[in-house]
Amino acid sequence: MERIEILYDHYKESCELARKNEKRRDNLFIIVCVLIGLLFLFSYDKNSVIGLIQSWIKTNYDYDLTFSSNIIQAILWIVLFIFTLRYLGLNINLDRSYNYIHKLENEINAEIFRETISREGTSYLNNYPILNNITYISYRIILPIIYYFIILIKLKLEYIAQGGINFFVLFQIILGIFCIILIIVYLIENIIDMLS
Repeated sequence: MERIEILYDHYKESCELARKNEKRRDNLFIIVCVLIGLLFLFSYDKNSVIGLIQSWIKTNYDYDLTFSSNIIQAILWIVLFIFTLRYLGLNINLDRSYNYIHKLENEINAEIFRETISREGTSYLNNYPILNNITYISYRIILPIIYYFIILIKLKLEYIAQGGINFFVLFQIILGIFCIILIIVYLIENIIDMLS
């Protein structure tokens, strides 16, 4: 097998992997939004949310389960942290894979002495639509900032609802701070990347 064939096969596999990871990222984004929504709903109508979760468990697992709202929220915070970590990590890996795909295109084009392969690189970036720029900036900067403020608001609402600090509020604050740290690190990396 010649070098050009190896490069092109690797290029196709890298593009396919990027597409699969984009779908996974989009699914993780929806899951994170649902988890934040559920946590936020607890601040307004915790009995309805508990009923909704118990109904979902009964429907999907045919099991009756009774538990306190504090336990449910603690579990939701843990799951939110895990999915936030996975979502942000996948975003970072996707950005790195795009750079790698661009590098592969350049190597392939250098091998054949003309620009033939440019779907993900030059051609994609030429005349980049304004809406795509807005979407790109929204996913990388605006939505993480909104996420940051939603977490802060949720923590404040829970502190007020519980009448101060107790074990469950402290647990939520700790996990909320972990989520905020993830978002801040992600934002800093994105801003540095966009400026370079």
